[in-house]
Amino acid sequence: MAKIITRFTLGDTIEFTEPDGTNRKEVVQIIETQLVKGFGLWVMYGFGDLFHPDYVSEHHILKTQKQKA
Repeated sequence: MAKIITRFTLGDTIEFTEPDGTNRKEVVQIIETQLVKGFGLWVMYGFGDLFHPDYVSEHHILKTQKQKA
């Protein structure tokens, strides 16, 4: 099993921008990895309803946070 090294942990509040320009602030409830074709292994963060969670990638979070700064 691989060790996942990430900047965020469960319970962290993440802020990011949706593709439609909506700013979101969510609490991380799930962290998992996904193999994204053409992009390799990504760390994905889940939030919202634990039975039907929404996901956002660490790359997307960091990119949109950097754009706001």
